Amino acid sequence: KRQWQMGDLETARAHLEQAFEIERRLLGEDNPDVLVTMGNLTAVIRQLGFLEEATESRRKMLDIQRESLGDEHPHTLITMTNLAVTLADQEQYDESVALLRTAIAAHGRIDGEEHPRTLMAMHNLGTIYTERGDLSSAEEVHRRSLTGLRGVFGEDNPWTMHAIGALAGVYCRQEKFAEAEALNTEFNESALSAFPPDHPHIYRYRIAHTGCLVRQQLFDRAGQLLFALLTEVEQAHGANSRYSRHVLQQLADLYDASGRTDEAEKFRREIALRQAAAEAADSGQAVGGD
Repeated sequence: KRQWQMGDLETARAHLEQAFEIERRLLGEDNPDVLVTMGNLTAVIRQLGFLEEATESRRKMLDIQRESLGDEHPHTLITMTNLAVTLADQEQYDESVALLRTAIAAHGRIDGEEHPRTLMAMHNLGTIYTERGDLSSAEEVHRRSLTGLRGVFGEDNPWTMHAIGALAGVYCRQEKFAEAEALNTEFNESALSAFPPDHPHIYRYRIAHTGCLVRQQLFDRAGQLLFALLTEVEQAHGANSRYSRHVLQQLADLYDASGRTDEAEKFRREIALRQAAAEAADSGQAVGGD
């Protein structure tokens, strides 16, 4: 699990595939523990970018759970929500939204409107509205889910932090920059109470914050935040890690946006060097060696 959380997805997939095959052979594919492992494996497959494979796996899980648990069992509804997210990854928004609305309505009937499962499904619906550009609906849903999550979990909880970051992103795209900055500031002040200091979600939302600053042409401040983040990421994961390279790419994009294309190109060359070093390390070779 730690490998999955910290981004070692290939290793996580290999371990989960082995566990899933053993559990399925011993317990059967409709066993609850087997389905948990299958769900974790599918999540890793999705993060690796194999979206059609992840969709097929989640459809199979949903069919099994509908048959063995019923249409409105909490586990069935969670899988329905996860399938909706995977469909949205492929821009299949109509089916995705329909599944999430079904899940939210069922959670509301069974668990209550303020139950975490209802609010988390609502959060996912808001994210999908954002992805398809329906920002008014996204704002409404994210505001409702954030209010509920604050009440259920408090301020220093990962789900509350996700809701804060998501709503900040919507505000930024709507050019409601004051509202976005207030939420981004709140996230930065509280994130370390909700996540480990080297957790990728912290990087994700901090990068989104700098993107919002770039939209306002606040290039110097965005650059300061990105350089500070780069130092943190390099210390936590190494200079050649994919996280460090991603922050460098954001710096290259920032310098392009501010018209400093020569400096942007320097960052891109640095990214290429670090990519080569990472690949060489994975294969046990030195960069530039025979």
